[in-house]
Amino acid sequence: TGQTMTGTGSFYFDLGSLTPGTTYYYQAKAVGDGGSSGHENSFTTGQGPKVQDLDPDSGKRKQHLTVTISGSNFDGATFVDFGSGIAVEGFNVNSSTEIMAQIAIDADAAIGARDVLVTTGWGTDTKTDGFSVVGGGGGICSGGAPAMPGQGSEMATTLAALGLLLGVGYLLVMKGMRNRRDSARA
Repeated sequence: TGQTMTGTGSFYFDLGSLTPGTTYYYQAKAVGDGGSSGHENSFTTGQGPKVQDLDPDSGKRKQHLTVTISGSNFDGATFVDFGSGIAVEGFNVNSSTEIMAQIAIDADAAIGARDVLVTTGWGTDTKTDGFSVVGGGGGICSGGAPAMPGQGSEMATTLAALGLLLGVGYLLVMKGMRNRRDSARA
């Protein structure tokens, strides 16, 4: 678009929104009593971000994590989002290919996948289902595989073993007390 300016001084023209990764050419031309002069120049806009991978790509409720986001064109990132139930407590752009995000997963966050977004001055990219909130997270039964129907669980086995140990301990204490009484009588 051409715009005419008369007089002396600085010239400013708002280009509006530009397409990322595009080369634009412009020319400024001065016309005066001594003739005219002009020079063509160009500039290329930055590329939009591309989110490729997350490590780790899942977490449990009530967990605080540092997640490495890998991709490209992260320079000048202004916003990182992990979806509902996950708060981004902060993030650092380590390079144009890596962001370190500190997140906190809510205690009542829904289990399932979330889209992860990164925004820069040149756009936003979304990694669909990039991070998941998974089950588990605390309790003494969280580590075992589920029991098959008709079989005891790890929890039942653990409690039975604990009961056996307590029973044996009780018998030993009782036997020790009887031995003391018998030796005191003799």
